[in-house]
Amino acid sequence: MAGLGESDVPSMLEAVGAEDIEYYDGTRTCFLRGVFNNEFSTLDFPNTVVESSEPHLFIATKFIPNAKHGDRATIRSVVYYVKSVEPDGTGLTRLGLSKDLPQ
Repeated sequence: MAGLGESDVPSMLEAVGAEDIEYYDGTRTCFLRGVFNNEFSTLDFPNTVVESSEPHLFIATKFIPNAKHGDRATIRSVVYYVKSVEPDGTGLTRLGLSKDLPQ
């Protein structure tokens, strides 16, 4: 059986719940499909607990080959800015997101 290839990434994203994304890279707006996750986590320290979320987006790399810090993604009517770009070498890129405009 052959493994998954880069051309399989868009259909794989659809299978796990892709949704509409408006993406602006500083020069153009495009509409993409990607998987959004706003994972909540807690860190337990002695005498305190820190709670946070780490929103991120998975998109097929071929649709955002020049993604960079500061690009804007609108997801579910909420504007996020790209704070990290993490291509995995198999055709999938994880974008770390923040509601704050990067410095």
